[in-house]
Amino acid sequence: MKSYLAAVIVPVYNTPAPILRRCLDSILAAADARAQLIAVDDGSDAGTAALLDEYENKGFLVFHKENGGVSSARNLGIDKADAEYLFFADADDTVKPGFPATLAERMKEVNLDVLISDITILPDGRTESTGYPKNTVTDGKALAKDDPALFSAFDLCYSVRMGFSAELIEKKRIRFREDMSVSEDMVFNMRSIAAADRVEAVGESFYEYRLDCGNSATRKSFMPGYTDSMAIEYKTASELFALTDALRDLLAAFYMDFVFYNVVRNEKHGGALTFERYREICEMPMFRESIGRLGPAHRCENPKAQMLYRLRYYKKYKLPYSAVK
Repeated sequence: MKSYLAAVIVPVYNTPAPILRRCLDSILAAADARAQLIAVDDGSDAGTAALLDEYENKGFLVFHKENGGVSSARNLGIDKADAEYLFFADADDTVKPGFPATLAERMKEVNLDVLISDITILPDGRTESTGYPKNTVTDGKALAKDDPALFSAFDLCYSVRMGFSAELIEKKRIRFREDMSVSEDMVFNMRSIAAADRVEAVGESFYEYRLDCGNSATRKSFMPGYTDSMAIEYKTASELFALTDALRDLLAAFYMDFVFYNVVRNEKHGGALTFERYREICEMPMFRESIGRLGPAHRCENPKAQMLYRLRYYKKYKLPYSAVK
């Protein structure tokens, strides 16, 4: 028997004090006694660690660990949680009243393994809605099968928009990949949804995803490990969801329209895009298999991505540097 209805897990690494306080205060204001609040300090500096210790007196359970990345911090939070349902929050975001209890109540009411909610994007206040049918319970693979934007939209990108049954996570031994620097959320979410018998999307938003902080890893011009992380994502998606021709086509198009262009640009910004490295990237399974599936008639929406696609398809390995600025 779990002690709490829901746990909220917040990984923290050197988040500026005003932003971190804003996050933690919003969670304290939104949560009730049924929520276990967990903050995991991932080897932050002394000031951040001391600030977190303040919140241990306010209702948070705080754990300090050596720096190992956001996935390791979230995984520690999962291990320490004593709740029926798991929710995640990033230290630079905020939540609305009712988080997480309203979502956890819905999960308990209809016995859900995974719940997917809308999120609010700040500072502009727009709602990022899921593309899934709302208030319809189905199994995870059926949900994915009929999604025309499964890989290219944001439905699978953010763990903070989802709730997870702790029983499912433990039974299937699902954890965040600690060898990924980006897209670890998507792999965790894909594994959870693929294993779920009961998934539902709801149209309410209780989470505020903030773009006004400027220190997110996903908004940096160079992301170390991006190429390898996207290869892991591709392998996971291929194994779990690319079971039909339609889904395989969607995955291939996403990797050639979006991922290939961004991998090349990221490696260029990192100063490591030699001719040999570019050719090595082109021959990685995620791109070789994708371009083989799409064939010569495929059209990318982005003109620069289209240029790279054509060169790659015809095995022209000379890199057009102007295409990836």
